[in-house]
Amino acid sequence: MYECEGGFMDSYSNDDKNIRINRFIKAEFLPAVEKYKLAKKLLENWSIETDAMIYQFCSECSDKLYEAVEHFLREAIAMDTNNITSLIGLCDKVKDDSRFSDIELSVFVTKKEPRNASTHHGRLQELGDYQRVIDNLIKLIHIVDPTKEIGNIEGIYDKFDYNKFWYDIEEFAAENTHYILFIDPINDMVTDNVEAVLSLPWSIIVDFDGREANGKVHKRVVANSDAQMCNIVNVKNQGISEVTFRLKAPVYISMESGVAPRRFADWKRREKNNFEYFIGKSKTLEKDKAIVVIAKGKDRTTDLFLEKIIDEYGVDNVRIIFLEGSFSNDKINDMSDEYNDFCYYQNSSILDSLSEIAKHQYINKNVKQGDYEGIILPSYEGVVNVYNKSLVDNLNQYFEVLDIEKGKSIENIYSEEDFLKGELISWEALNLEYDILPVPERRYQEFIGEIEYSLKAVSSKCKLFSLLHKPGFGGTTLSRRIAWDLHTQFPVVILKRYSSSETWNLLTALYENVKKGILIVADENNVSQSDIEKIQKEAQNSIFPVVLLSVSRIRYKLKEKEKEKRILYLNVMEPEIYEKIEQRCETLAKKKFDERIITKRKNAIQAVNLQERCPLLIGLYFLEELFEGTEQYVSRFIQELDNTVDEVAVKEAMCIISMCDYFGQKKVYPVLLEKILNPTCLRGYSVKNTLRKVQELFKFSIVNGCTYVEAKHYLLSKEIIRQLFVQQGKSNNWKDYIVTWSKKFIDLSISVCETKIDPDLQGLLKDMFIENRETEYLKGKFSILLESCSSETDKEEVLRYLAENFEDFVEGSINIENEEYNEHQLLAHFWGHLGRLYSQKGALNNFTKAEDCCKKALNYSEETGSYDYIILHIAGDSISKRIQMILDNIYEYSDLHKNIEVIKEGISEAQEYFNKSASYGNQQYGYVGLLTLWSKFFIKFFSVTGIDNMFNMQKLENICEKLDSDELSEWVMSGITVFTDLLETLDIESYSEIAVSMIYGIKSDIAVYMKHNEHFNVLGELNNYLSKLTTMSIKDSSKISNVKRMIIRNVLTKYYAEDKHTYSKFLKTDKKTKSDLVLIMQYLDENISQETRTRNDFVLWFKLMRYSDKSIDDAIKKGHQWYEYQEDIEEKDYLPLYYLYVLYYLRALDGYSSAIYEAEKFRSRCRKVCEERRRDFSKLNYDRVRDWLGNDKGLKRLLDDHEADYTRLMADDRYMTVQGKFKEIDPSSRRIFGYMEITDPVFLKGTKVFFKPNECGVSARQIEHLFEFKVGFSLERLVAFDKSVVDISGNVTKNVSEYKNKQLIVKKPIAIGDIVHINFFTYQKEKGRLKGIISENGKYAFLYKSEVSYEKYITDSDMEIYVGVDSEVPIEVKMIAYNDKFDYYTVSLKQLVLGESSMVEHSDLYNALKNIKIE
Repeated sequence: MYECEGGFMDSYSNDDKNIRINRFIKAEFLPAVEKYKLAKKLLENWSIETDAMIYQFCSECSDKLYEAVEHFLREAIAMDTNNITSLIGLCDKVKDDSRFSDIELSVFVTKKEPRNASTHHGRLQELGDYQRVIDNLIKLIHIVDPTKEIGNIEGIYDKFDYNKFWYDIEEFAAENTHYILFIDPINDMVTDNVEAVLSLPWSIIVDFDGREANGKVHKRVVANSDAQMCNIVNVKNQGISEVTFRLKAPVYISMESGVAPRRFADWKRREKNNFEYFIGKSKTLEKDKAIVVIAKGKDRTTDLFLEKIIDEYGVDNVRIIFLEGSFSNDKINDMSDEYNDFCYYQNSSILDSLSEIAKHQYINKNVKQGDYEGIILPSYEGVVNVYNKSLVDNLNQYFEVLDIEKGKSIENIYSEEDFLKGELISWEALNLEYDILPVPERRYQEFIGEIEYSLKAVSSKCKLFSLLHKPGFGGTTLSRRIAWDLHTQFPVVILKRYSSSETWNLLTALYENVKKGILIVADENNVSQSDIEKIQKEAQNSIFPVVLLSVSRIRYKLKEKEKEKRILYLNVMEPEIYEKIEQRCETLAKKKFDERIITKRKNAIQAVNLQERCPLLIGLYFLEELFEGTEQYVSRFIQELDNTVDEVAVKEAMCIISMCDYFGQKKVYPVLLEKILNPTCLRGYSVKNTLRKVQELFKFSIVNGCTYVEAKHYLLSKEIIRQLFVQQGKSNNWKDYIVTWSKKFIDLSISVCETKIDPDLQGLLKDMFIENRETEYLKGKFSILLESCSSETDKEEVLRYLAENFEDFVEGSINIENEEYNEHQLLAHFWGHLGRLYSQKGALNNFTKAEDCCKKALNYSEETGSYDYIILHIAGDSISKRIQMILDNIYEYSDLHKNIEVIKEGISEAQEYFNKSASYGNQQYGYVGLLTLWSKFFIKFFSVTGIDNMFNMQKLENICEKLDSDELSEWVMSGITVFTDLLETLDIESYSEIAVSMIYGIKSDIAVYMKHNEHFNVLGELNNYLSKLTTMSIKDSSKISNVKRMIIRNVLTKYYAEDKHTYSKFLKTDKKTKSDLVLIMQYLDENISQETRTRNDFVLWFKLMRYSDKSIDDAIKKGHQWYEYQEDIEEKDYLPLYYLYVLYYLRALDGYSSAIYEAEKFRSRCRKVCEERRRDFSKLNYDRVRDWLGNDKGLKRLLDDHEADYTRLMADDRYMTVQGKFKEIDPSSRRIFGYMEITDPVFLKGTKVFFKPNECGVSARQIEHLFEFKVGFSLERLVAFDKSVVDISGNVTKNVSEYKNKQLIVKKPIAIGDIVHINFFTYQKEKGRLKGIISENGKYAFLYKSEVSYEKYITDSDMEIYVGVDSEVPIEVKMIAYNDKFDYYTVSLKQLVLGESSMVEHSDLYNALKNIKIE
């Protein structure tokens, strides 16, 4: 920014304005122009040698030019401006002054300094900038003194090539293309030229003029009634959608605010996402390409927004045209790499380019109004033009009349996309056949043939036809298709409203004009059923040919339909029609969404009962938020309830169902519905019957005699909530009623509890009010329900009501010693999350309340005898946020001195909670919270005290002594070791993206203080400090241990391989490497022997042991120490158990047969800990190989998986090749997981190794064959590398398909107890069951978790393995139950007895399965 330096006071010392003006012109303006001309002259013969002189002239021109700008601005303001010290301030002062409307102030606000060295093109651009400043300065001088005669400066740019531009822009006629204009402020351009440029058919105008409403572009666009105005800051709240870009042209977006252009960092931080949102809405099916005209400089801001356009449309679908071009060859080459299609106009400026374009445009302001042309309709003579304007106007009040020419306009922007998104289909779309016929073609033709016959027959008695449809099946669309197909043969009218005195008279008058049978379409979506019945009577008694097609919903269960030709039923969808609709929706979805999302949604549709699938649901499932038909669909059902006896109860039930579904993603707890719909407990009550008028919105399922209800799609739930919440209030915002309905839900839930809270209800309450399914818990987010609240106060009211009311119930009704379902743990979550809310920044921030709530939560949690990692994390996070707020208000050394004890105490307390949270369930929650807190403290502590390296212990000790805080240096030192150890040792591969992102952010923030480099002599200082402590005979070992940890950490930085995430550089054999490793292991041994040992000491020891000379016995001893340490601190950790089981296998390889027993014992314990942690959100992959078995000796047999190259692993001699027999296929894994038993090496004989037969190309016929493979260790078992599995028995089967072909499945009757074949196509997680189709009879069957295996624990992941695998060999199951009401079977894997199997005894598959152990 150019700052005024006060030198203007000498010029202003003269009171005579004319003298001052002349002085400014002679001493500043004219010299600037002279230097500009000299530079311009030299530029004609530019060379590297002359560039230095050009730079000198440009520099002198800039200095004088901006002095003149400042002085003339002050003169123009004509008032005291001494308090304004910058050009920005002066420009802001005049930006709304009408005298400056033709001056571009943005060229004044930033002094343009020339570059020291540049190219010809660079200098051309600089001189172009100065030319524009001079041109605007001349206008400014004329404002100050209109009498001054100053000639214009001749331009330096080449003439703009308009013909090339018109070719590049494809004459504004490119198909499926948005024309987008990026434009810098051009207020210095002639107004007529601005208007001419803006008259071109731009789709989008991106305006960077900070004068906003006073800018010329804004003024001209806002006058256009077809334009849509919006602002980048608030674009997400301005109702912008894809419809906007189809209905409005141009869509204008204002990017700047103020005359000074925004810094790039501001754009990137604040508005990047808003522009991404804006441009994301612009892409439609009709316009999926873009031509972007850049009428602004190519800078980082331009590049940022172009990148977003290219990301959205695709690099091959975007052409970029730069109107200003002063590009070097290198720059042009860079642009060729950056853009697939771009054009530029070398040596041209924005103003010159736009002015030349404007000259070629003409604005036609005289649009002639044509005479009234009437409507063209079919008649007995062919066609007739009905010119009677009065008749036509009256008809239009009651009908939509289908003119023969209707639907042929190419200007209508309705697209196929609009139809698929649920909008009412237009006549243009029907003309283009965008719709899909929802009934068989033969039946459709038969139906309209009957209508045609009746319209032709004067005396026909068949005047009433009906289209009966289920909601969502496309009844309205089909009726409009019938109307369209007949409108060129017969006059067709769509009834909009009915009047007993007018409607039929108008139809009679119309008939007099056309003398041909009239088709009337009466849809109950437009007129009431009673009005339809009235016009039916008039049609029945009509003396002229007429057919009334009534379109109504099916409101009753259809019996066997008669062969009634005049009724068209639309209540089922033929498979071929379903496939057409699905294919069209999927095609559209592929343009909007990732392939994985589409696959997931497609699977969700497949899970919907075939009879319930309809076009609306298909569109809704595929397009979700893009689908626009839900509002009208839901509102029709709600209208059905108006003035009915049970209206209030049913609407309340709909809200409760929808809240459970939308906010909790759960089915409603059945007792809640019964409380609403059957409060007096009448016999014969049925949920489905009570909800019969709205049952099409919901899915019903019966489990153990209870009816569970959920919406057919979560967006239907959202729409029900949106419409019903607001019905009884003043606000139109449904979010304002979340508190009211939450309280209703809480009261209802408590009312159905007696002496316990059922686990299903507990789960529902947690999912609705507590759980966050958007994985943003670490970012401070709450449940979907709470995040939907209108205000923070509403969140508080909901959570407090929840906690207090359930506390009253639990304390009053449930004895903790006898409680059956952990109600007190649930209560702990309620209080804990209320505390979390109070600890957030904002109006509700209150740390006292936060910590009080957390104490309550902890008390309730501890009373149950078990810790909950979320409660522990919340407690730690609450204290952490309080400490962070204290840190935020520390600016000086004295502030730190005053608060250090409080900070120290708070961090220590929070650390204890975070460590427990990590230990009792979720490492990422606990450790990310702890790392965040320590990093905030260190950054503040170091910045205030002047410490530039956290490893400078002597300086740290000196600072801590000055702070007069007891044991502070030791505490800080301990914190540094905890912090650095965690950063280095965390296994973040298993963490969520958000957690990983936060950890990388912490590393980045603290990096400036973690100086490991030898240049800083960190190791030397640490060793000196350790020697000092040792010499002083410090009794407290923790300080010495911490210094050793820092030395270890600094040494390790030299040996860490970033690409592999290992310390593989220790594999070097030089003396320095060996001595460093010996020192590290020595320090680790010493630290582990102390009472102050930490988990990270053990973790690091075991990471490094494979590079050291330690023996297996040393490692086993250390493993037991670690295991005992974890038991002493009452924390469950799988790592010591993992290493112990692996180490005992290594020991077994050395000939110790008893070690196998120990290995299996610790492997079993490790697996048990892993199973307990499967509820953990950290996505830990328990089956991932962590280490491979190698050919070396001792601990060097362990090869870290991070160092493995899977493409070369098979041929790598470092990895041991093991032999084993294929023994069995695991029944609990749909038989796609199998086991080998090791035969060689002999010391591991009989050890089971897990593998995946299908991925190895191994079939069931190869059981008992001998295989070779590489083997690794996962947390739960030994694993074979799939690609290394080779059958070496010499009689390999040709292919598993040989077996498949023998197993032909015959269709036959089946009974309970039979063995049948089944393919599973979906896993219903919330019900814990697989759904499939029985091959023998084609009926549905379910397999529940409890019927998979006799093993105690079957996970969701285990169940999902069964879905869609190897459909050619269906799995064999046993029939154990049949539900005759809903016609489905329950099947079992664990009850399958091989003796009963349909398989041939002694067949290969039989032999494979007979080894399954059934306990």
